[in-house]
Amino acid sequence: MDTKTKFMRFTNKDENWVAMTEEAKLTFAQEFVGGYIEIVNLPDGDQMVVCEDAPYMDAPFNQPNQVATDYLNKARTNKSQKVVCNNKILGHALLLSEKACLT
Repeated sequence: MDTKTKFMRFTNKDENWVAMTEEAKLTFAQEFVGGYIEIVNLPDGDQMVVCEDAPYMDAPFNQPNQVATDYLNKARTNKSQKVVCNNKILGHALLLSEKACLT
C-alpha cells in the first residue's frame, strides 16, 4: 500500500477540471481526499480541500502532508482544528485556484 500523501493543484488553465460540473468536482475531491471534504479558504482566494476525518483514518489519510502544511502556513490563514493535527495537514490535499474553486 502506498502510504505517501498527495498534493494536487488545479487552476483555470486546467480546462477539463473547469469544465466539470460542481457535482463531478465534489465527487472527485471526496475520492481524492478519502472522505468528506473540508474547504479551507485562503486569503488569496485559493481553496485547500482536505478530508475532515483524516485524524481518525488509516494511512495514508492520517499521515502528515508536509507540502500542504507548508503551503497553508505560508498562506497564513486560520487553521481549523478538524484539519490540523499538531499544526500539520493530514492526508491528501487539493489546492484549487481561480475558476477551479468549488462554489
